[in-house]
Amino acid sequence: MDTRQQKAFEKYLAMGPSRSLPKLAEETGIPVPTLKYWSRKFRWSKLIEEREKPIVEQMAKDNDEALKMDLETTQRLRSALHILANQFIEQLESGAIKPRNVADFERLVKVQSMMVQLSKIDEDYEDNVNLVSLVTVLKRSGWDEIEDPDKEVAEDGN
Repeated sequence: MDTRQQKAFEKYLAMGPSRSLPKLAEETGIPVPTLKYWSRKFRWSKLIEEREKPIVEQMAKDNDEALKMDLETTQRLRSALHILANQFIEQLESGAIKPRNVADFERLVKVQSMMVQLSKIDEDYEDNVNLVSLVTVLKRSGWDEIEDPDKEVAEDGN
């Protein structure tokens, strides 16, 4: 390729995935038939593929590494949640933690909901067992006898 053809190719390459010979013709003033001839003669498609191949491979490698790190992080978080859920259930069963109002109960329900979502992601995860235990412990704790703060507001007239 001479200098003019090389410059046209580089500009074509720089257009990225939306590249087209008619667009290149507009930008360079070189007729489309000439660009088509150069593209075939110098195998621009193959040259682009060769230039982009290492970039695509590196992107795939980086993506694989990021996914692996995300998976490892997710697994560590699940493990930590499992430990915390067990500790929390033990404290509820022992009476060290007692829900005092509806807001406390709502927070427990949110935790349960989050654990359900996590267990759906990984069906084999032991949190399914913890969910049953949490519901059982909540029922035993007398959560249905907790004062409703909204009732107090209504009774006060505010």
